[in-house]
Amino acid sequence: MRRTTNAPNPAGQVYLPRGVAPADANPRPICSDHPVNGLIGCFSADNRWLLATASDRTHELFEGVYVCLHSDPEVGGLAPGETKRVLSKIYLLPNDPPALLRHYRHDFPKSEEAW
Repeated sequence: MRRTTNAPNPAGQVYLPRGVAPADANPRPICSDHPVNGLIGCFSADNRWLLATASDRTHELFEGVYVCLHSDPEVGGLAPGETKRVLSKIYLLPNDPPALLRHYRHDFPKSEEAW
């Protein structure tokens, strides 16, 4: 993905799904490429492990400096007394991207339809 640094706060990078307005995103640099799913992850320094996060109804994916990496859900606001349910997952597994995708597709079966 192509990185950009043009933003009020240049630390990090935001990846927006199609249809999410940049004005509604974290005020960080927004990558011009769009993600293909709601999963974002990284490899351990020794390349043995994967850490990833995902959420249903992904609003944005965020990669911060060093320690920040998350898939932010779209909540859409709440009326007084209203509750909504959001499903998010954190994955930690051996470095096997196909296995990570299998877990993601199992945990978020409707995710492919949204992209």
